[in-house]
Amino acid sequence: MSSVRFENPATPEAFLTEMRKLRICFPLTPSPIDGGTILDDAGEEVLTIDPQGMMPDDDLTALTAYFVMALNNAAGFRAIAATASFDTEQGGAS
Repeated sequence: MSSVRFENPATPEAFLTEMRKLRICFPLTPSPIDGGTILDDAGEEVLTIDPQGMMPDDDLTALTAYFVMALNNAAGFRAIAATASFDTEQGGAS
């Protein structure tokens, strides 16, 4: 397997440019239905954390919120706090 080197984008604008190349629209949000799923601004799935469902729901909710906050911060969107909640009546985590 060959390795590919990715340089750290030096600015939020450079990070957004790289993400746009991958067709990811910012800001990101936690899915209100699928626990551990991160959606882009177009509602497309970007990432799923713990797809096997091994983590406790509270830990999964926190990790998802913090990942969203960190990625949005890298893109220049400033979050005051990490937040996430999932609708258990629509099949989401509790």
